Amino acid sequence: MKLRLIEILSPNALHQRFGIALALPTIMALTPDYVDAEYEEVFLGDSTIKINKDTDLVAMSVLTMNAPYIYSIAQKYREIGKKVVLGGMHVSLLPDEALNYCDAVVVGEAESVWNDVIEDFCEDRLKKIYKADAFIDMKEIPRARLDILKKKNYISVAAVHGSRGCPYKCSFCSVTEFYGNTYRFRPVDHIVNEVKNMIDNGIYENYLSFNDDNIACDKKFAKSLFSELKNLNIKWWGQANITISSDPELLKLMYESGCVYLCIGIESVNAKSLTSIDKSMNKIENYIDFVKKIRDAGMIFQGTFILGLDFDDESIFNSTYEFVEKADIDLPAFNIVTPMPGTKIYRDFENENRIIVRDWSKYNNLSVVYKPKLMSADALTKGCRDLYIASNERIRKGYNTFLERVNCK
Repeated sequence: MKLRLIEILSPNALHQRFGIALALPTIMALTPDYVDAEYEEVFLGDSTIKINKDTDLVAMSVLTMNAPYIYSIAQKYREIGKKVVLGGMHVSLLPDEALNYCDAVVVGEAESVWNDVIEDFCEDRLKKIYKADAFIDMKEIPRARLDILKKKNYISVAAVHGSRGCPYKCSFCSVTEFYGNTYRFRPVDHIVNEVKNMIDNGIYENYLSFNDDNIACDKKFAKSLFSELKNLNIKWWGQANITISSDPELLKLMYESGCVYLCIGIESVNAKSLTSIDKSMNKIENYIDFVKKIRDAGMIFQGTFILGLDFDDESIFNSTYEFVEKADIDLPAFNIVTPMPGTKIYRDFENENRIIVRDWSKYNNLSVVYKPKLMSADALTKGCRDLYIASNERIRKGYNTFLERVNCK
């Protein structure tokens, strides 16, 4: 049996600087030795992709913005008689849609069902839907096969999951829908040993990415992890929420463990907008102080913003820019509200007949796919673009600072 795993990469070079998708390297680790498995990386939209006839089963992991392109690849393989299995966030939330373009879907975490997919394929009894009865025991997560990644496409191929999920219920976020509002973490010694393995085998070079949605959600776990990482002399980046700034011990340990850069969702400088997306843990009156504490602790601060929420009028652009400047945010990132399928905000917009674009490729955080309440779609697009233009020098400097700190420049 010949298996082909196809990873879709963004053609935007900056996107590849800060993260590694672990789904397919994990699938590779789970694939039995008797399977002849090959891994391929394709850039999104590449029309020159070659359909490999010398394969039996094709597997791909789907993000919403990649869905149309992946569906087109899947159809091409099916046209020549090959079987295709799809998984990932988008497929897990819209399995019936995905089944129009493939032979089988994996819904949710794949670790518990992947061997069933392989065995059923070999026995010519492939089912349409594979879904685990429960979330995987975090002790059982295998080491992803990072050695299969094409280093030329990344600054660093070192990445790990320390935890999965998030206990919060932000209305715009797919994570809660995928993981069921859970927060689970791996044993600290498993994570540390995996990082040591990366170092010993030359996978770790410049820095490590923690692919967690919130690396410090459980502070006891986080402090234990950071205390152990201190001994490894590595550099890493990850995501957290702004409340970590209220714990000086946590910030100190985080920095001492090698954290160079943190991505944190500011989301909005409009209090009503924060309430509308259930982001209750963010307190605008504390923003400046919280950002300062994280930066003073030694970390580069990336603040992400969502623009075009239901209480945002065109004044949101100036107020956001003024906050970025006042808080001296190293790396601001500006996103247009994107109602990802399966999320509460998508359901709300759908019920209000406000979804105006159904092309998933436009669900990229930079396109307006819904009808804003207090401004036009054109005004929202222009406002977001103008923010990026106004912050261009700040963003360039922030990226360069990161690259310098991880010895990539």
